[in-house]
Amino acid sequence: MAANRLSAQGTEKMLRLYEDNDGLNIRFLPTDQAYTNGFRLDFFYTKTGRDHFFLDRLAPKAGNSSINAYGWSAAQLMFTPDSLTEYNYRPNDYAYSTALFAIHSIYSYNPVKKYAFQSELILGVRGPAAGGEATQRFIHHLFKFERPHGWSHQLENKLLVNINVRFEKQLLQWGSHVELSGGTQVSAGTMMSGVSLYPLLRIGKMQPYYNGYIRQYTNTQRPKIPHHGILQAYLIFRPEIQWVVNNALLNGQLHAEDPVNEYKTVMIDRSNATIQKLVYSLNYGGVVSFGAFGIAYTQNTATALLKHGYSHEYGNISLYFAFH
Repeated sequence: MAANRLSAQGTEKMLRLYEDNDGLNIRFLPTDQAYTNGFRLDFFYTKTGRDHFFLDRLAPKAGNSSINAYGWSAAQLMFTPDSLTEYNYRPNDYAYSTALFAIHSIYSYNPVKKYAFQSELILGVRGPAAGGEATQRFIHHLFKFERPHGWSHQLENKLLVNINVRFEKQLLQWGSHVELSGGTQVSAGTMMSGVSLYPLLRIGKMQPYYNGYIRQYTNTQRPKIPHHGILQAYLIFRPEIQWVVNNALLNGQLHAEDPVNEYKTVMIDRSNATIQKLVYSLNYGGVVSFGAFGIAYTQNTATALLKHGYSHEYGNISLYFAFH
């Protein structure tokens, strides 16, 4: 049934470019600390026929009526301490840490029964091999920001392999302009392990959420009435509670200056005991799209990720372009 629907509509493709940065702040209070930057480039596509790639066959789907979007992505995430001007290691702050990884994803939505599965397989590396020092120094040089000095004691190289699976189900709907869903995500692997729960509220002029991932941000189908159904403009609210088992971007081994002899370095092991097990956050923002183009801005406010850490905010801006 899903294959017949896609065949009738034609396969779709979508590019997404997104940037997380704590310099993006609707309260005009930019920072450069904790989770400070994240860049991701995605290529999503629908297809007809059976899945042949083993990851696509194993991923959970949303039933025979599902609309499935497959994705290949590359991403880089970066953490830094509160002060970039200090050369010394700060044991009670976030360590310099970067992850560079590839993602294969399957987003499966059932428009009839109103539920979805989203699955991601992550493979990458944390540490100097992830290129965080070069990225941040280039950006800071380009925009004349302060030069970061502490990258000599960033978390060491580590292989990252992770699986993330998310389930969402519509709970309530008021007409075509208000939707409320509930969701949960389970993550396991060497990058991050944990469980999260959240409601997702969307308000505005929008395509139904369970009509597929690509349709949430773009619409390349020619409407029967000119311009009817092409414009989307809606708000998003998603509070979340997360139980964290491990997070490789926060803890691991690093080299730092010996406090006794400044000409020597010592290996420091940041224990998982410093991780805050319960994290609360709020994501809110909006989406505007017209036809094949879409743009979204969201703000994330979260409690401390470390027991001796601090709450933090960052913004996300995402650009979408769909085509056949």
